Amino acid sequence: MPNQEPAPSIENNFTAHDVVQILREQNWHTSGLTAEQSTWCEHAATLLGPQCVGRGALENLLSLVFHYDAQEILSHTDSHAALSRYAARDALRQLASLLLDLVPLNSDRLREIVEAAVGPAHIHLPLLRAAPVGGDIEITGRRP
Repeated sequence: MPNQEPAPSIENNFTAHDVVQILREQNWHTSGLTAEQSTWCEHAATLLGPQCVGRGALENLLSLVFHYDAQEILSHTDSHAALSRYAARDALRQLASLLLDLVPLNSDRLREIVEAAVGPAHIHLPLLRAAPVGGDIEITGRRP
């Protein structure tokens, strides 16, 4: 039976006032706040506050919303890791879709899949050389 107790709440040390101070310090918002903007700051503090250990972490998260510099973002290793994860996920989805087709997997089909997934076959000769010469490989997805 699953545990019915609510998960412990994460402490939030930040308020809408903290968000507004950061926005003003960074010149992301310099005039008075409308009611909608105040509500947004409260919502931002509620969502982002529990994720932040210190004020600097809150400022970093807010900078993702208010400050965009592609060259700076791409200079961080974390950005490349995130982009790689998304690209790999898309590639795996495409590959899985091709492998799950009802078409039998033989040497020609493997070549088509490799070319669709990663480009022309001549770039990936080692993988294609593993296929039997003049014969077909049969992969059923079942183990004896």
